[in-house]
Order: sequence, then structure tokens, then C-alpha cells
Amino acid sequence: MIFVFLHNGFWLRVVRPLSTPTFQGVRHVYWGSAFWLVMMGAWLLILQSGEGASMTEPTLSELEAERDRLYEQLSRVGDFRRGSVSENWRRCGKPNCACAAPGHRGHGPRMLWTRSGGQGKTAGRQLAAQEVEKVRAELARHAEFAEISRQIVEVNERICEARPVTGPQSPSAPEGEKGGSPPRSQRRGPLR
Repeated sequence: MIFVFLHNGFWLRVVRPLSTPTFQGVRHVYWGSAFWLVMMGAWLLILQSGEGASMTEPTLSELEAERDRLYEQLSRVGDFRRGSVSENWRRCGKPNCACAAPGHRGHGPRMLWTRSGGQGKTAGRQLAAQEVEKVRAELARHAEFAEISRQIVEVNERICEARPVTGPQSPSAPEGEKGGSPPRSQRRGPLR
């Protein structure tokens, strides 16, 4: 049996375990070229440690400044919409029409803006020729909005981890509420 280990899409090594149950080890290890590339990259990072990203975590104030910068960037996104634009050709179904001939693409192109409508349904609308570029630009801004939103969530999670804990260490029930079991139902009497 041969085990193959992958790291970032590169072959790192092929390991063939020993068949004897008394020894837990490997019989043969092949170090692929990707392993040496990773090792060279690690040495380059060590040699260039003075340059590039710092090895310390950003402070809480730096993270909050980053979040504010992302909020500002988000406010400049502009109008956007989700979905996609597709080019569609269709046949009308009339037997004497040119679209009925074999190999004919059909009538079109019709540009259709579609998006998910919730509950597994898709909603769509045919676009006029002059509105296609406007809708494509709005779709691109939606991708920008989604990326900035992802970054905001990531920074907020880091802020939550960096912010010190205040107050009691364990959550408790709200004041005035008692814990305990819910009341039992009472039997009303003999069944008739």
C-alpha cells in the first residue's frame, strides 16, 4: 500500500509502510521536488525576515483601524446586485421559421439576468440591450462588496479574539430568572 501526501497541490512524498506488525515505521520515503522547493522557500523567509510582514500580531487599535478602513471602502462600493448575466438563444416552435432548420442557433441573443430567489428557486429577467453593461458593472460591484464583507468578518473575528474579557468569566442566567426544569404536566383524572 502506498500513501501519497499532497501539500498545496504538490507531491511531497510517497510513503510505503512496513508490512510487519511489530515495527511501526516506514520502509521507503521519496522526497519529491516540491519538498525541496518548500525548504528553499522557508530558507528565503528566514533570510528575509527583516523585510515583509511582521511576525507579531496587530494590536487591538490597529485591528479597529483596519475595520474602519474596510467600512470606508465598503461605503464607496455603490449600487450592486447579485446574480449573473447570460446570453440565450431560443427556438420559437413555428415549423416554417428559420430557427426550425437543423443547425440553426435560434432567435437571439437574449440577455438574461438571473439570481437565486430563495428556497431553491431562481428568478430572472430579460435585459434590454442598453442595460446589459450597466447590470454587468453592478454585478462586478457585488463581487467587490462580497470580498470586502468577507474581510470585515475576518477582522471582526480577530478583534473579538484580541479584546480582553471583562466581567464574570462564565455566562450566567439573566437576573431574576431561576434555572431548573420546566413544570410537569398534571394528570386530570381517570380516563373514561
